Formats: sequence, structure tokens, C-alpha cells
Amino acid sequence: MNDKYIEILTDFAEAWNTLNPELIIKHLSPNFIYDSQWVFNSLDYTGYKDYIRGKFETILKSGNTVKADIGYNDMGELLIRLNQSGKIAFYRIRVEEDKVVKGDLCMF
Repeated sequence: MNDKYIEILTDFAEAWNTLNPELIIKHLSPNFIYDSQWVFNSLDYTGYKDYIRGKFETILKSGNTVKADIGYNDMGELLIRLNQSGKIAFYRIRVEEDKVVKGDLCMF
């Protein structure tokens, strides 16, 4: 992994820990696509910006917190591990030309 990839992962984890979506949005490619096991359709760049801002606002209003850290899943992929009220999810990203082009949220 290169330094830029680690920097982006660090910003994504910090975004979840502080519920500041702008730390994620600044790294997204205009061609970004997001998929989640909990969201029925893929989201493009514009859809994801609206989604993540709304999601973080909802979490803030609920008084819940999310603990995010950088680590490896069982398949050895470096990613972000999210823990929200004991529910674990993993956020994988793919970076091309120093921008995030793909994000996947899943249980593994």
C-alpha cells in the first residue's frame, strides 16, 4: 500500500469517528460508485454525497457513535472496520490516481 492509500483510509476512519462526511467526500472521484449489503442500489458520486451526509446526520441526532479503525479482514484486505453499537461492518475502498473510485460496505 502506498502512503496516499493509507492517508485516505485514515481520513475515512476519522470521518466515521467524528461523523464528518467531508473527510470522505474530498477523496472521491467523480466516477465513484458505492455498494452496500444494506443499500439496495448502487450510488454514484452525487447520490453517495447526499447519502453519507444524511447518514452521519442521522447518527448524530440519534446520539449513537461509530468506532472506526484501520485493519485487516479475514481475507487479508486492508480496510476500515466499523463498530456501531456492537454491529461490525467493513468498508473497502479502491483507489485509482489518488481518488476513491469504489466503496463497498459489507459484513466481511
